[in-house]
Amino acid sequence: MITTTKQLTEVCHRFATGNFITVDTEFIRERTFYPEVCLIQIATPDEAYCIDPLAEDIQLDALFELFQNKNVVKVFHAARQDIEIIFHLSGQIPQPIFDTQIGAMACGFGENVSYQQLVKSYLKIDLDKSMRCTNWENRPLNERQVQYALCDVTHLCRIYQKISDYLKAHHRLDWIQEELNQLTDPELYHPSPAQLAEKAKSSNLKGMALFIYQKLYILRENLARKKNRPRRHILKDELLHELASIQPTTPDQMKKMRNLTNGFEKSDMARQICQTIAQALTENPPIVKEKVEHNLTNTQKNLIEILRLTLHLIATQEKVASSLIASNTDLENFVCDFDVPFNHGWRYQLFGKTALQIKNGETGLFYHPPSKKIQFLTPQSALTDFLPLLNDK
Repeated sequence: MITTTKQLTEVCHRFATGNFITVDTEFIRERTFYPEVCLIQIATPDEAYCIDPLAEDIQLDALFELFQNKNVVKVFHAARQDIEIIFHLSGQIPQPIFDTQIGAMACGFGENVSYQQLVKSYLKIDLDKSMRCTNWENRPLNERQVQYALCDVTHLCRIYQKISDYLKAHHRLDWIQEELNQLTDPELYHPSPAQLAEKAKSSNLKGMALFIYQKLYILRENLARKKNRPRRHILKDELLHELASIQPTTPDQMKKMRNLTNGFEKSDMARQICQTIAQALTENPPIVKEKVEHNLTNTQKNLIEILRLTLHLIATQEKVASSLIASNTDLENFVCDFDVPFNHGWRYQLFGKTALQIKNGETGLFYHPPSKKIQFLTPQSALTDFLPLLNDK
């Protein structure tokens, strides 16, 4: 356990000489908007420590400096919440980073593989998760809690090395770079008003009502951040929807609303809501671009199913998560002649080239009884492989 600035500085100076460190955090978030960090774990293949950010005699500057060291890769598993914590504490995002959950997508593990699954698969160890729901805010931590927390970074060292070695050997590091880059975008952790408005969706609201819903959504987000309280403690989702529908501009107009507590109309929150709605009513709502809905023919729908099967076959064969290659939306756009990511780069070589051949009628799928596998059928292979099978029949 590291509980002083001096200890932390010494460890960070040593860790700065290595190629990578693994990082994890323990936090609570039930009462706040921002996660309240209770423990930070860091490790190299040779050392591992728990840092106590709640200790009285500790400043985390040396740790934040290490997180910005470009020569040291910061390795996480399912990194988003950990990076959000670091960003909130330091105002900076660790650079460079690696997320083993993302890396595993190019190693045959599919999407959202858990740390526990990777430990089991790579290290043949069954993790003890009995401490998962422990209260990390209580002090002192017992030995079982500390060992549990350390396991989240010590095993991660070996897992990272195995995943990294596989990706390098198979020339797949660039396959996951786009996803890793998204994790280092500051707007992911502090979205702009425009991004919040885009995120505020309601299928039952249109026009001015949707515009007001977006304004109230942004108001709630700003208040939740300012007060450091969960969004639902500021305004519940169903109340946002009701306010956008009824559109009260004075506190008195709120009295008959079902989801408001008695006396709410007298609060400062009510005043801000009314001001927000009144201001929105003086503005012209922007034209909302409706989601493009393709009017697919039955043939196109069938082609998508063939492409989906092709994608699954290739992803399984190449040991890569299919979602890393193409989404269902990508397949739909492709059959409608729109440009898609798998028309380019490694995705094209892996899947796009075959998808284009299928679309152009240059290849297809058939079941090959001798091998008991589904294979790709070209005009040439039809003569050499498929027709002899029919003649035998």
